[in-house]
Amino acid sequence: MTGFFKVLKFDQKVRQTPRLIYKKLKTRNSTRIEFEDEFYKNFSKPLAALESKGFIKGLHSLGHSYQSGIEVTDPTYIMYLCAIAEEAEKMQTLIDVLENAEAGTFLRSKEIDVELPLPVFRAVFKIYESKGYGMRTTTVEADNCSYLCKA
Repeated sequence: MTGFFKVLKFDQKVRQTPRLIYKKLKTRNSTRIEFEDEFYKNFSKPLAALESKGFIKGLHSLGHSYQSGIEVTDPTYIMYLCAIAEEAEKMQTLIDVLENAEAGTFLRSKEIDVELPLPVFRAVFKIYESKGYGMRTTTVEADNCSYLCKA
């Protein structure tokens, strides 16, 4: 295979990787996900690139890459994954809820009427918190997260 076609094959894997990651993130409803060994073998370069940029963190052990899977660590990357894999209206509904909430409003992901995985709610809440608009709760719940609007 010539170098050009190798690049095209790599490019195809780069385009597939986010959708596969989001699908697993959605299925597991968690940012900590695991794939079969074959996935890590086939997508090692895109995964390494994502890890080098801080979008994901490989859960490695000595001598074994991705021994315990990966964790999607960057909330903006989670939003990117959602944007390419979900209907735009779902994300817009969640953003509208946050934008229209008054200061002092306590939002719970369970009570927001939009079907998105919990990691997306956590990512949006984290992004809004980083802007000073509110604060995420630190209580860890398996199927819920909460946010207090400040502005």
